[in-house]
Amino acid sequence: MQTRALDARINLIACRQGGAFTWAQARECGMGKATIGRRVSTGVWNRPYPGVYVLVGAPPSRLQALWAAV
Repeated sequence: MQTRALDARINLIACRQGGAFTWAQARECGMGKATIGRRVSTGVWNRPYPGVYVLVGAPPSRLQALWAAV
């Protein structure tokens, strides 16, 4: 699957969850381990907790904090 399509799939999930999503959700969308690592190392995603990611640029919110905590 193309990178843009993968990003679009995870972005849809993240938008419903205040910008936060899990490693498992990224993998279910088709992201490989190396791709996930690149997104973090290049600053596209932040990793506030192990296995939890937040899209850079997503405004911090209570919804985001709750999804990240779960």
